Amino acid sequence: MKAPVQQVDAVSTTSLPLQSWSPDLYLEFCSSGDQRYEHIRKDHYVVHKGCHGQQINFLVWYKGEIVGIISGGSPVFATAARDGFFKITKDNRTKVINGIIDNVVFRLINHEKNLGSRVLSLWEKAATETWEALYGVRVFGFETFIVRAGLMREQITNAKDNLGRALRKVVVIADSEGNVRRGCMYKATNWIHAGETSGSTKGHDGVGLTGGQEGGKGSFLRKTTPVKDVYCKWVPGYSEPIESIYKSSWKAATREGTREEREIAKTKSTLRKGLMGRKFYLKAGRLLHQQTVLLPKVA
Repeated sequence: MKAPVQQVDAVSTTSLPLQSWSPDLYLEFCSSGDQRYEHIRKDHYVVHKGCHGQQINFLVWYKGEIVGIISGGSPVFATAARDGFFKITKDNRTKVINGIIDNVVFRLINHEKNLGSRVLSLWEKAATETWEALYGVRVFGFETFIVRAGLMREQITNAKDNLGRALRKVVVIADSEGNVRRGCMYKATNWIHAGETSGSTKGHDGVGLTGGQEGGKGSFLRKTTPVKDVYCKWVPGYSEPIESIYKSSWKAATREGTREEREIAKTKSTLRKGLMGRKFYLKAGRLLHQQTVLLPKVA
């Protein structure tokens, strides 16, 4: 069961003015539509097709300049390597899955030694706090999926599914810079290589969040994808998945949306607006942010 939501005291020890100490590294909470975010996102090796579901996005600031972006999103529903790592089964999947954050995007344009691992360590703390505030669930783990080499691009094939829709496949094309991704930044912050994906996934193409749902726009499209390395990490203090009750609000803007869903959506929107532009940083290992922010915390 979900623990009761509490409010942080207005004078939080984790909320201090940024100007009281000037960190060389901090994260700024932003939207995926922020032009500064999009400018860096467009050159990521994973093609940008927008965001579905839960999400948190940050700009990476270092020595007074924006040097990257890093984002979290809804976890994949099922993949054997991740499921084995976090002890997820068909019986507990829907009860615990929302306690995992997928590091869906991480791109730096400054490649200074150890900067990547520093950003990741900061993001883990900032992501946990903002995710729990926005979605009301206890975060117990992180996941990410990495293509070792090349650039991912999507192609439409001549084949059709049983609904007559063109099947899609994700391919890897050569990277002119010859980058090879070995997960070094993740390993440096104690993420574990849990295995590989199977090379197949379900996409939201043309159906949005309603695909596969009764009354939705249609079933998800199955498509082939490159095999990816799976990295996972438990949030410190956890070694078992935590059950939580997540109340979605994606129907709030539809005819089917209930009063409760509309209220949840309104609350999330207010919280998200309050987070925009907030700057998160570490001092003596503690997460601080720009100024006092009343964020709900999961007890």
